[in-house]
Amino acid sequence: IERDLERKMSDAAQREAFEAAAVYRDRLEAVRSLMQRRSVAGESLDTADVIAVAVEETTANAQVFQVRDGVLAERQSFYMANEAERDEGEVTEEFIAQYYSAAHSIPRLIIVGPAVRDRVELLEEALATRRGGPVEVRVAERGDKRRLRELAARNAKLALGQDKLRRERRRQQRVDAVAALADVLGLETLPIRIEGFDISNLGGEHTVAS
Repeated sequence: IERDLERKMSDAAQREAFEAAAVYRDRLEAVRSLMQRRSVAGESLDTADVIAVAVEETTANAQVFQVRDGVLAERQSFYMANEAERDEGEVTEEFIAQYYSAAHSIPRLIIVGPAVRDRVELLEEALATRRGGPVEVRVAERGDKRRLRELAARNAKLALGQDKLRRERRRQQRVDAVAALADVLGLETLPIRIEGFDISNLGGEHTVAS
């Protein structure tokens, strides 16, 4: 199919039938996108949700990979507050409970990380009740299932790192804005507190203490 579309797109371009060439190009991109998602999901995984959670201090991120009919149909990312600084297992368990309480459907297979290994049976019972049928919660140890779970885990950690950078950038922008204001007003000091940071001595050196 890919080679056929490439040939038709090339022929249309040579004939300067650019609208037809654009149609073939869009179809070619759709085929390639489908094959890429199927390659990511692997051949041994039919229908399942893959869930991974990363935790860092008071923040957490959950990734949900939805595999449907052997294709990675959708990837969802959720940022969560973790003020109690609970561990990965606790956060994962609570996320699963909340996520599937609002989900339109629950697949028969849900793949999770080893942090919830000792919670698998409880999760299966709760999800089976919600689904009205059996649900297997599996800690994948090998093959495509493990590879996809590890990919979801890497995405969760990356998302947390990106979120941390964004928050630090916003905080630094506020610090810079207050320092600029103090400079404009000719103030030697301007005690102020911004989101848990004490800023003082803004006329000279900038001291930031958590």
